[in-house]
Amino acid sequence: MGLLTGRGTLDPRYFRHATPVIEGDMTALIEIRRPYEGEEEPLWDSELEEWIYPNDLSPVWKGMARIQPNKDWRARNREWALENTAEHAVRVQLNIYKNFLVPKSEWPAPPVDIEHGQVVTVLRNPNDPILENFLFTVRNPIGATDNWHRTLLCDANLGSRVSGD
Repeated sequence: MGLLTGRGTLDPRYFRHATPVIEGDMTALIEIRRPYEGEEEPLWDSELEEWIYPNDLSPVWKGMARIQPNKDWRARNREWALENTAEHAVRVQLNIYKNFLVPKSEWPAPPVDIEHGQVVTVLRNPNDPILENFLFTVRNPIGATDNWHRTLLCDANLGSRVSGD
């Protein structure tokens, strides 16, 4: 049809109209950080109710996201460093241009280059607060030619939950 009408398969207004539909499901406040440096892992501070990073790495992106298990990739048991672990792939969808670290007056914010190995933490999720207990490691940050939202494929180590909450 694109050849008959003289335009591509998507109407130019599509992204403007479709963006609020996906954003309606973005109910989790997340942040994305570079991985910690050295051997120390982030620690959960139950008084502050947040992750404390040993080298105080600043977040590269913060905002609202939609999180869901990747249904075509079930939790898998793996052996790593002679320990049995279980991981599950999770999809994190976000609007790359709505970065809370940039003043709203400057939106659309320049897109951040989210990289493999960066860490996603859920700061607040009213619908399922248990997601706040996991660290998600970005496995696949690649976008698309129609980059009106970004889908990150992340790994969640199912044994890395915050204990005592």
